[in-house]
Amino acid sequence: MRQKLMMFMMTALFAGSPLMLSAQHVENRADRTKRERPSEEEMLQMRSRQMANTLMLDDATAAKFAPVYQNYLKEMRALTPPRNAKARKNEGESLASKGTLTDDEAARLLKDRFAKEQQRLDIQQKYSKEFSKILAPKQVLKIFRQQRPPRMAQHSRNGQPRFGQSQPRSDQRQQPRMNGVRPQQRH
Repeated sequence: MRQKLMMFMMTALFAGSPLMLSAQHVENRADRTKRERPSEEEMLQMRSRQMANTLMLDDATAAKFAPVYQNYLKEMRALTPPRNAKARKNEGESLASKGTLTDDEAARLLKDRFAKEQQRLDIQQKYSKEFSKILAPKQVLKIFRQQRPPRMAQHSRNGQPRFGQSQPRSDQRQQPRMNGVRPQQRH
């Protein structure tokens, strides 16, 4: 009898545990929706702390670095248009892909893009000098490498080319290894 009661309690415990876990999941989801988005100033502070951690700065250097880095981020952010204006800009680029863009509009889009890139480059050069007063050159380089938007890798994780990329010719493909040794190529 005691064994049956123990089995019943264990079964009830295992059957009820998913219900308790799902209730916690619903509470966590409700908490996430209630959280407010951090202000722009808080975001800048968080990003400067993250960068200071990435660069492994001590407290004194991090205190000097944070205001300069935040000013840099503000200037870079000022170059990017608001989301709705960005969507309008992308419309022009999508028109180009559809072929409905005139030559004058295309020339204007190119000119605008190059002007923005030049402004970004000018800001980076300006702050490179500022960062060099506080940090080592390798650390400055790391800042600008972190800022660069990620580019798609040539190959996916499994070594196969991504969609739309050409396969190497059959004579350029690597032969699979068998027991650590490549088979001899036939000529």
